[in-house]
This record gives sequence, C-alpha cells and structure tokens, in this order.
Amino acid sequence: MEFYDREFVLSSKRAVSKFEEFRQDLKFCDVTLQSGHAVVKVEKVNFPYFKSWQLDQNQVVCRNSLQAHRAVLAAASPYFEAMFNAGLKESKEELVNLPSIYPDVLPSLVDYIYTGHVTIQPPTLRELMETAHMLCLDGLVAGCARYFKTQLNTSNILSMLSFAETLNCSKLIEYTLAYIGRHWTIIAQGNELLELPLTMFIKILSSAGFSVDNELEVVLAVVRWLEHEPAARMPHCAELVSHLRLSRLPAHVLNEVWGSVTDPRVAEGLRLSSEKVKSAPLMTIDPPTADGSHSGPPDKGARYGTARNRRRKIA
Repeated sequence: MEFYDREFVLSSKRAVSKFEEFRQDLKFCDVTLQSGHAVVKVEKVNFPYFKSWQLDQNQVVCRNSLQAHRAVLAAASPYFEAMFNAGLKESKEELVNLPSIYPDVLPSLVDYIYTGHVTIQPPTLRELMETAHMLCLDGLVAGCARYFKTQLNTSNILSMLSFAETLNCSKLIEYTLAYIGRHWTIIAQGNELLELPLTMFIKILSSAGFSVDNELEVVLAVVRWLEHEPAARMPHCAELVSHLRLSRLPAHVLNEVWGSVTDPRVAEGLRLSSEKVKSAPLMTIDPPTADGSHSGPPDKGARYGTARNRRRKIA
C-alpha cells in the first residue's frame, strides 16, 4: 500500500529550508570551502558564513572561504557529489580548496545551492556562468544565459558566441545566432569578424538559427574574411562557398563580386568553388528574388542536399 502524507511532505520542505538557517548560524557545518589561489589574512571579518581559521599560530580568517554542509552541496551538484564520494582527500578534510572557483562568485554559488536564489551582477556574470557550468548547476547556467541575452550588442556578440560554444550552452548559442542574423549588416563590417576562426565562421553560416534578409551581405562578408589573410585562408574557399546560398543571387551580381576580389588566388578559388556548387545536384529550390532575400516556409530553400545548409528566416 502506498501512503502519501501531504503534511509530512510540507514539513520535509521546511526541514530542507532549515539548512540555510543552520548555515547562517554556522551549525552542523562540516566543510569549509576556500576559493581562489590566494588566502587573504585579516584580523576580523563581518561577512556572514565566514569562519575564522587558525594558521601559523595567529587567529586569521580566509576572506575567500565559507562554511557549508557536504550533504547539501553534494545533493545540489554532481561535481561536489563526486568530490565528496570518491575517496579523494576532499571527502575527509575540513578545509577544501577550490582554486578554479572565482572568490567573488563563491558566496553567490553557495547561496544559490541553499536557496535557489542569486543576484546576478554584470561584473561577475561570465565567471558565475563558467563556475555554474563546472558545478553542473544547469538552472543557474540557464539563468545566466537569459541575462546575457539582455547584454548582447554588435561589439560583443561574436565573443559571446565563442563563449557559449566553449560552455556548449545551447540557449546562449541560440540567442547569439539569432542576434547575429538580425544585426548582420553591422557585424559583417566590424573588425572582430576578420579575426573569427574558420570553425566559428562556418558554425554561423551553417546554422538554421542564422537568418539574414540579403544573401549578398553574407557573400561579401565571406570575401572580406578571406582577403584579410588571403594566403592562409584561400584553401578554405570551397568550404565557405558550400555554405552560401548562391542560387539566391543573380549570376551577374556574383560575377561582379568575384571580379571585385583583389587577391587573384582568392578570386580564382571563389570562382571555381561557385562553379562546382552550381554543378552539384539540386534539391527543390525557391526561385531567387530580385534582392536575394530569404522567403518561403522554413523547410523550403534547402540547397545542394544537406540539412546543415538550410538557413531560415526567424520571425
């Protein structure tokens, strides 16, 4: 027989909330977390949850350390669960050093683990998200991604995409790609685009989330990127062209673009690559519009056989 006691469940939730009260009162804490690489020694500290530490026979305090309960940390974070349950020295020692966690974000992370609440501050946003990712705090990672969405601009967008890729944060990648498509005219003229790694450029061009109104702007950006370092980048002409929707542009427009390329090696590479693409077997393709804009339902307009080559207009 299954028995469900609603009152006891509510009481259990209150019991869980007691852990935060215990932490505030420094009751039953069995671990002290120390973040960063340096220990700052001071005589007194007025921050809550911080513990005085005996070191070198002098009563000092680690300003970047605080007390907590192993059970609470392990229940919230697979990172801490593995640390405290794998027979490592951290599973027994009272003072656990966490050099990879930024001192400024450790209190916020522990607050989140105990309460589910944290105040996100722009100066430490990147560090907070990196550490939340490391600790497998997916809810906090998603919250940071939503905040990052409000901070995107044409100056930081490409670095934000790189950051999102580093963390493999699908939400932030989605936000950045959509933003790049909406502001491509400005971004394509920026110097940051010229330093974009090939893999990141292809990531943008091949993404279904990347949408622009005029394919000519994408073609010109590819040419600009290639000509920035022609000797090193010329071999990548074919790969980049394979991600362009050349069928959206009239032939005379493409000829003018290729003819304007100053480096002869890049110009030849673009011509040969575009001819190869044109000769490839085609899927059903929407007829090109006069201005080369994207049109039609999301699943139409796929070119040259692969789903990765679809670029969709985002409403």
